[in-house]
Amino acid sequence: MKNGTWTKPLLIVVFVTLGVCLLAPTASAQDDSKTLLDKYWSDVYGSVPQSVADDYYFSTVAKARPDECYYGIGDSLNKTSFYDNYPNDLADPSCPGGRPKTNQAYVWGLTRTGDNLWFGTIANTLCLVLGGFYPTGTFPPFQTNSWTCEMGQNGNADTRPPRIFLYNTNTQALIDKTSDVFNSAADKPRLLATYGLRSAGNHKDVVFFGGLSPSGVTMFAFQASTKKFLGSITFDGKDGRPLYSNI
Repeated sequence: MKNGTWTKPLLIVVFVTLGVCLLAPTASAQDDSKTLLDKYWSDVYGSVPQSVADDYYFSTVAKARPDECYYGIGDSLNKTSFYDNYPNDLADPSCPGGRPKTNQAYVWGLTRTGDNLWFGTIANTLCLVLGGFYPTGTFPPFQTNSWTCEMGQNGNADTRPPRIFLYNTNTQALIDKTSDVFNSAADKPRLLATYGLRSAGNHKDVVFFGGLSPSGVTMFAFQASTKKFLGSITFDGKDGRPLYSNI
């Protein structure tokens, strides 16, 4: 969860850069580390993997944007603001009297078909992890300059439904496909109840996304060639469907 823009990748780059500059090991230490690592691979897997290139190049192609106005821990306006905008970003991120809040945390499930990268997100990951370890009401809510965890004090904990995107590596166009699901009366409730889209894959021109909900595992499907939304289903143990408890 970030206020405004994603800062985590930048922090990671700075940390790694400082580590290289200030904590670079000596040649003998590097040799010892390589020997230990090679031995680990050999003992566990029976062989040592071949070296890969040391240089990596990256660029930002998309970033999450504010999708909620935050007015403080436990404020009912917080929840109302998000669902008034979902599945879109804030039209006016100025948030008079409050602060812009970005809930979508990072890419979770991702799959590729041709030039297209399909990916689903998860929102407020840190808070959901804490909520998984501590029952509601046992871990105090808190906020920092970068994120906030309300831990159940806003009526629905820190859960927010995920979003679905399509990125074309050739045209560099980013398309939000969440509305395709949200605008379907039959599929909207399943989307709103999904914690995050942890799984993604494709087979025979169909792209699948899967995530957890209180009822079980919910899956959403798109046709890869036409980008058309095909439908969703929850594996909840009802009407002859199996019950799955983990994606």
